[in-house]
Amino acid sequence: MTYSTPYLSALAWRQQPHARLTTTQKQWLTKKGPLTDGLRSLGNLTLAVLVERSQKPMIDEAVCLKLLPNKAAWIREVVISIDGIPCVVARSVTDKQSSTGVWRGIRQLGARPLADMLYDDARVRRGRFGFTKIRRTQGLAQALSHWNNTSFCRPHRPILLARRSLFICQVKMLLVSECFLPAFWQMLEKRNQP
Repeated sequence: MTYSTPYLSALAWRQQPHARLTTTQKQWLTKKGPLTDGLRSLGNLTLAVLVERSQKPMIDEAVCLKLLPNKAAWIREVVISIDGIPCVVARSVTDKQSSTGVWRGIRQLGARPLADMLYDDARVRRGRFGFTKIRRTQGLAQALSHWNNTSFCRPHRPILLARRSLFICQVKMLLVSECFLPAFWQMLEKRNQP
């Protein structure tokens, strides 16, 4: 199978958010610039690192980054909370060599957001968004299981909305995926703001 835009491939990523989503959901899924800036406008932002290590990417990530599926990548997973409420689980993936080269900053972030690195470098370009409802075969499903053992077999599992995009610097790619947790949408609904 050939992919003209690999990260919007038949692996469940779409070019547009699903039409049945609310206006608020679409606004957040398509929000430009650093997501952490938008989240900070809602309250006190904290970030906890779940995983930082070398491992094989999931198939959808390997396709997007044009990596062989059995080739090691550098993976960083975090959970972002607002006023103590976990709101977003994010996963960043790049090939291992780039994680010690052009993307070496990803290994030095600690509890700082990735946006601190991405948006301060004029050489970094962002590709368009892809959107999905999380499935067990996607990299973000792995990040969610590291966060709270989310079961993708439960009959009444909540729908988890996510977006992702490629960041490119000197032809090296970094894939950033972000899943908005149900508590985030509930928090917005209570505040009644997009």
